[in-house]
Amino acid sequence: IFLIADIALLIFLTGYILLDHFSILDTFNSVESLKNFLLSDNVKNYSILVFFLLQFLQVVILPIPAIITTLAGTALFGAKVTFLISSIAIILASMLAFFLGRTFGYKFVAWLIGEDTLIKYQNYMKSKEKVMVSVMFLFPFFPDDLICMIAGLGKMSYFSFFVITLFIRPISILCTTYSFELTKFIPLTEWWGIVIWGFIIAAMAVIFILFWKNSDRIEKSLVKLVTREKNKSDNE
Repeated sequence: IFLIADIALLIFLTGYILLDHFSILDTFNSVESLKNFLLSDNVKNYSILVFFLLQFLQVVILPIPAIITTLAGTALFGAKVTFLISSIAIILASMLAFFLGRTFGYKFVAWLIGEDTLIKYQNYMKSKEKVMVSVMFLFPFFPDDLICMIAGLGKMSYFSFFVITLFIRPISILCTTYSFELTKFIPLTEWWGIVIWGFIIAAMAVIFILFWKNSDRIEKSLVKLVTREKNKSDNE
Protein backbone atom coordinates (compact mmCIF):
# COMPACT_ATOMS: atom_id res chain seq x y z
CA ILE A 1 0.00 0.00 0.00
CA PHE A 2 2.78 2.43 0.91
CA LEU A 3 4.65 1.59 -2.31
CA ILE A 4 1.52 2.29 -4.39
CA ALA A 5 0.93 5.49 -2.44
CA ASP A 6 4.49 6.67 -3.00
CA ILE A 7 4.28 5.96 -6.74
CA ALA A 8 0.94 7.79 -6.97
CA LEU A 9 2.35 10.79 -5.11
CA LEU A 10 5.47 10.85 -7.31
CA ILE A 11 3.36 10.78 -10.50
CA PHE A 12 1.07 13.45 -9.08
CA LEU A 13 3.86 15.89 -8.17
CA THR A 14 5.98 15.23 -11.26
CA GLY A 15 3.04 15.70 -13.58
CA TYR A 16 1.95 18.93 -11.94
CA ILE A 17 5.48 20.41 -11.92
CA LEU A 18 6.03 19.58 -15.61
CA LEU A 19 2.66 20.94 -16.66
CA ASP A 20 3.25 24.15 -14.71
CA HIS A 21 6.87 24.54 -15.91
CA PHE A 22 5.95 24.30 -19.59
CA SER A 23 2.89 26.53 -19.08
CA ILE A 24 0.59 23.82 -20.39
CA LEU A 25 -1.93 24.66 -17.67
CA ASP A 26 -2.46 28.10 -19.21
CA THR A 27 -3.46 26.47 -22.50
CA PHE A 28 -6.59 24.90 -21.03
CA ASN A 29 -8.39 27.99 -19.78
CA SER A 30 -11.43 27.72 -22.07
CA VAL A 31 -13.42 25.23 -24.14
CA GLU A 32 -12.10 26.73 -27.38
CA SER A 33 -8.41 26.58 -26.34
CA LEU A 34 -8.73 22.96 -25.25
CA LYS A 35 -10.56 22.10 -28.47
CA ASN A 36 -7.76 23.70 -30.52
CA PHE A 37 -5.17 21.75 -28.54
CA LEU A 38 -6.91 18.43 -29.30
CA LEU A 39 -7.06 19.37 -32.99
CA SER A 40 -3.38 20.39 -33.20
CA ASP A 41 -1.08 18.38 -35.49
CA ASN A 42 0.83 16.72 -32.65
CA VAL A 43 -2.30 15.54 -30.88
CA LYS A 44 -5.12 14.95 -33.36
CA ASN A 45 -4.08 11.37 -34.24
CA TYR A 46 -4.32 10.46 -30.55
CA SER A 47 -7.04 12.92 -29.59
CA ILE A 48 -9.35 10.39 -27.92
CA LEU A 49 -6.51 8.96 -25.79
CA VAL A 50 -5.33 12.48 -24.88
CA PHE A 51 -8.90 13.44 -23.99
CA PHE A 52 -9.18 10.38 -21.74
CA LEU A 53 -5.94 11.37 -19.97
CA LEU A 54 -7.11 14.98 -19.59
CA GLN A 55 -10.40 13.85 -18.06
CA PHE A 56 -8.49 11.59 -15.69
CA LEU A 57 -5.86 14.19 -14.76
CA GLN A 58 -8.30 17.08 -14.29
CA VAL A 59 -9.69 15.21 -11.29
CA VAL A 60 -6.30 14.35 -9.80
CA ILE A 61 -3.78 16.97 -10.96
CA LEU A 62 -4.98 19.57 -13.44
CA PRO A 63 -6.79 22.63 -12.02
CA ILE A 64 -9.23 22.63 -14.93
CA PRO A 65 -13.01 22.61 -14.36
CA ALA A 66 -14.58 19.38 -15.60
CA ILE A 67 -17.18 21.38 -17.50
CA ILE A 68 -14.45 22.78 -19.81
CA THR A 69 -12.94 19.40 -20.70
CA THR A 70 -16.36 17.75 -21.07
CA LEU A 71 -17.80 20.46 -23.33
CA ALA A 72 -14.63 20.47 -25.46
CA GLY A 73 -14.92 16.69 -25.83
CA THR A 74 -18.60 16.95 -26.77
CA ALA A 75 -17.79 19.51 -29.46
CA LEU A 76 -15.19 17.17 -30.98
CA PHE A 77 -16.45 13.62 -30.41
CA GLY A 78 -20.17 14.03 -29.81
CA ALA A 79 -22.20 13.42 -26.66
CA LYS A 80 -22.20 9.59 -26.65
CA VAL A 81 -18.43 9.10 -27.03
CA THR A 82 -17.65 11.92 -24.62
CA PHE A 83 -20.04 10.52 -22.02
CA LEU A 84 -18.46 7.04 -22.22
CA ILE A 85 -14.83 8.20 -22.12
CA SER A 86 -15.48 10.82 -19.43
CA SER A 87 -17.41 8.43 -17.18
CA ILE A 88 -14.64 5.80 -17.18
CA ALA A 89 -11.82 8.34 -16.73
CA ILE A 90 -13.54 10.40 -14.02
CA ILE A 91 -14.71 7.40 -11.97
CA LEU A 92 -11.18 5.90 -11.96
CA ALA A 93 -9.60 9.28 -11.16
CA SER A 94 -12.11 9.93 -8.37
CA MET A 95 -11.13 6.67 -6.68
CA LEU A 96 -7.44 7.60 -6.97
CA ALA A 97 -8.06 11.07 -5.49
CA PHE A 98 -10.02 9.49 -2.63
CA PHE A 99 -7.12 7.07 -2.10
CA LEU A 100 -4.61 9.94 -1.97
CA GLY A 101 -6.65 11.79 0.63
CA ARG A 102 -7.16 8.65 2.73
CA THR A 103 -3.48 7.58 2.49
CA PHE A 104 -1.61 10.87 2.93
CA GLY A 105 -4.04 12.55 5.30
CA TYR A 106 -4.91 16.06 6.41
CA LYS A 107 -1.49 17.72 6.07
CA PHE A 108 -1.06 16.58 2.46
CA VAL A 109 -4.51 17.79 1.39
CA ALA A 110 -4.11 21.06 3.32
CA TRP A 111 -0.73 21.66 1.64
CA LEU A 112 -2.21 20.88 -1.76
CA ILE A 113 -5.39 22.98 -1.66
CA GLY A 114 -4.81 25.36 1.25
CA GLU A 115 -6.04 24.87 4.80
CA ASP A 116 -8.75 27.55 4.56
CA THR A 117 -10.31 25.84 1.52
CA LEU A 118 -10.03 22.45 3.21
CA ILE A 119 -11.78 23.67 6.37
CA LYS A 120 -14.54 25.33 4.31
CA TYR A 121 -15.38 22.14 2.42
CA GLN A 122 -15.08 20.00 5.53
CA ASN A 123 -17.68 22.23 7.16
CA TYR A 124 -19.95 21.69 4.16
CA MET A 125 -19.63 17.92 4.56
CA LYS A 126 -19.75 17.85 8.34
CA SER A 127 -22.11 15.11 9.60
CA LYS A 128 -23.67 14.85 6.11
CA GLU A 129 -20.78 13.34 4.19
CA LYS A 130 -22.56 10.99 1.81
CA VAL A 131 -25.31 13.44 0.91
CA MET A 132 -23.02 16.42 0.35
CA VAL A 133 -20.56 14.43 -1.77
CA SER A 134 -23.50 13.21 -3.87
CA VAL A 135 -24.88 16.73 -4.27
CA MET A 136 -21.48 18.23 -5.14
CA PHE A 137 -20.92 15.51 -7.74
CA LEU A 138 -24.25 16.37 -9.36
CA PHE A 139 -23.32 19.99 -10.01
CA PRO A 140 -20.36 20.71 -12.33
CA PHE A 141 -19.23 23.92 -10.61
CA PHE A 142 -17.78 22.11 -7.57
CA PRO A 143 -14.06 21.14 -7.78
CA ASP A 144 -13.71 17.37 -8.39
CA ASP A 145 -10.30 16.86 -6.86
CA LEU A 146 -11.12 18.70 -3.63
CA ILE A 147 -14.34 16.77 -3.06
CA CYS A 148 -12.70 13.36 -3.60
CA MET A 149 -9.62 14.06 -1.49
CA ILE A 150 -11.59 15.66 1.34
CA ALA A 151 -14.01 12.73 1.29
CA GLY A 152 -10.95 10.52 1.76
CA LEU A 153 -10.20 12.34 5.02
CA GLY A 154 -13.60 11.49 6.47
CA LYS A 155 -15.21 8.31 7.75
CA MET A 156 -16.68 7.20 4.44
CA SER A 157 -15.58 3.75 3.32
CA TYR A 158 -14.06 2.98 -0.08
CA PHE A 159 -17.17 0.98 -0.95
CA SER A 160 -19.58 3.81 -0.08
CA PHE A 161 -17.54 6.33 -2.05
CA PHE A 162 -17.33 3.97 -5.02
CA VAL A 163 -21.11 3.41 -5.04
CA ILE A 164 -21.80 7.16 -4.89
CA THR A 165 -19.22 7.84 -7.62
CA LEU A 166 -20.50 5.04 -9.83
CA PHE A 167 -24.12 6.22 -9.72
CA ILE A 168 -23.82 10.00 -9.37
CA ARG A 169 -20.85 11.02 -11.53
CA PRO A 170 -22.35 9.67 -14.79
CA ILE A 171 -25.53 11.69 -14.15
CA SER A 172 -23.53 14.92 -13.92
CA ILE A 173 -21.45 14.01 -16.99
CA LEU A 174 -24.61 13.13 -18.94
CA CYS A 175 -26.21 16.49 -18.11
CA THR A 176 -23.05 18.39 -19.08
CA THR A 177 -22.55 16.58 -22.40
CA TYR A 178 -26.16 16.88 -23.51
CA SER A 179 -26.48 20.49 -22.34
CA PHE A 180 -24.07 21.31 -25.18
CA GLU A 181 -26.31 19.45 -27.61
CA LEU A 182 -29.33 21.32 -26.24
CA THR A 183 -27.77 24.68 -27.13
CA LYS A 184 -28.35 23.72 -30.79
CA PHE A 185 -32.10 23.61 -30.10
CA ILE A 186 -32.28 26.16 -27.27
CA PRO A 187 -29.87 28.89 -28.42
CA LEU A 188 -28.34 31.34 -25.98
CA THR A 189 -28.46 34.00 -28.69
CA GLU A 190 -32.28 34.23 -28.65
CA TRP A 191 -34.33 35.80 -25.87
CA TRP A 192 -36.58 32.76 -25.51
CA GLY A 193 -33.51 30.49 -25.26
CA ILE A 194 -32.10 32.64 -22.45
CA VAL A 195 -35.47 32.41 -20.62
CA ILE A 196 -35.54 28.59 -20.91
CA TRP A 197 -31.94 28.26 -19.72
CA GLY A 198 -32.78 30.59 -16.85
CA PHE A 199 -35.57 28.21 -15.81
CA ILE A 200 -33.17 25.25 -16.07
CA ILE A 201 -30.60 26.97 -13.84
CA ALA A 202 -33.33 27.97 -11.37
CA ALA A 203 -34.53 24.35 -11.26
CA MET A 204 -30.98 23.20 -10.48
CA ALA A 205 -30.82 25.72 -7.64
CA VAL A 206 -34.14 24.44 -6.25
CA ILE A 207 -32.90 20.84 -6.43
CA PHE A 208 -29.74 21.84 -4.54
CA ILE A 209 -31.81 23.52 -1.78
CA LEU A 210 -34.13 20.52 -1.50
CA PHE A 211 -31.14 18.20 -1.22
CA TRP A 212 -29.71 20.40 1.53
CA LYS A 213 -32.94 20.66 3.54
CA ASN A 214 -33.69 16.93 3.28
CA SER A 215 -30.08 15.81 3.62
CA ASP A 216 -30.64 13.72 6.76
CA ARG A 217 -33.48 11.75 5.17
CA ILE A 218 -31.52 11.28 1.93
CA GLU A 219 -28.41 10.16 3.81
CA LYS A 220 -30.41 7.49 5.67
CA SER A 221 -31.75 6.22 2.32
CA LEU A 222 -28.24 6.13 0.86
CA VAL A 223 -26.92 4.24 3.89
CA LYS A 224 -29.71 1.67 3.52
CA LEU A 225 -28.97 1.28 -0.19
CA VAL A 226 -25.21 0.88 0.36
CA THR A 227 -25.74 -1.55 3.25
CA ARG A 228 -28.15 -3.64 1.18
CA GLU A 229 -25.75 -3.82 -1.77
CA LYS A 230 -22.83 -4.62 0.51
CA ASN A 231 -24.77 -7.45 2.18
CA LYS A 232 -25.63 -8.87 -1.26
CA SER A 233 -21.99 -8.82 -2.33
CA ASP A 234 -20.92 -10.45 0.97
CA ASN A 235 -23.49 -13.22 0.55
CA GLU A 236 -22.35 -13.88 -2.99
